[in-house]
Amino acid sequence: MKSLLIVVLVVAVEVRSAIIREGVEIPTYSVPCKRTDPNINDCILKGLRAFIAAVAKDGVKEIGVPPLDPFYMPELLTIYKNRDMQASVLLKNIFTHGAMNAEIKAIRSDFSNPQKIIIEADTHSPEMFSEGTYKMEGKVGNFVLNGRGVYNVTMYNIDDTVHVELKVVEIDGEEFLKVTKVMVDPEIGDMKMYASNLVNGNPELSKIANQFANQFWKLFYKEMMPIAQENVDKISKSLINKALLTIPYNQLLPPN
Repeated sequence: MKSLLIVVLVVAVEVRSAIIREGVEIPTYSVPCKRTDPNINDCILKGLRAFIAAVAKDGVKEIGVPPLDPFYMPELLTIYKNRDMQASVLLKNIFTHGAMNAEIKAIRSDFSNPQKIIIEADTHSPEMFSEGTYKMEGKVGNFVLNGRGVYNVTMYNIDDTVHVELKVVEIDGEEFLKVTKVMVDPEIGDMKMYASNLVNGNPELSKIANQFANQFWKLFYKEMMPIAQENVDKISKSLINKALLTIPYNQLLPPN
């Protein structure tokens, strides 16, 4: 679910002003920020808030940014293995809600090196909710999980520092921004999970499995975080670069 907030953050930083590229006009959200502005972080923060309020529900169709609240993903496959836990989980028709309530608390940026531009954002989300269908095969210790059905996950009080690295690339004689790395390490106050039919055909064991997952969610969260971070990096780069590589850098963030 963190990939949703990152898409909001980076696209909002870059897409705020009316820009014409190959005859396509991007709506205006706020005054564009200049790279040399000594108060650029305050400018970006203001632009973020305006952007989220304006486009979270409808996206920015001109550059292929989908609606962000709810945010839709057709599917996500996760495979995890260690000594005590093995699982293959395929999620489909994923809808994530909560982007509109995300709070951007602070921004830090460094545009001095065009090959390693850094944007960091301290964020807080009171609640994010994800739902869809799933298919899972795996086990925790000797407890076998083999089911498919519907699922939902709710995270509460999510605090994070989102670290994004970009570089300037040249395409057909024009400069564009490209995301090279996205890093997150969110702290979560609480999490509630539910999955129907976790133990295929056994409602009682499925109920026990759900209770176990909710009781020990911190353990599962810690174990799955490295894989989640890899997924966030991969998904976020794909979505963000789809937008950024359509708009020249000098139009996104004028040098002066």
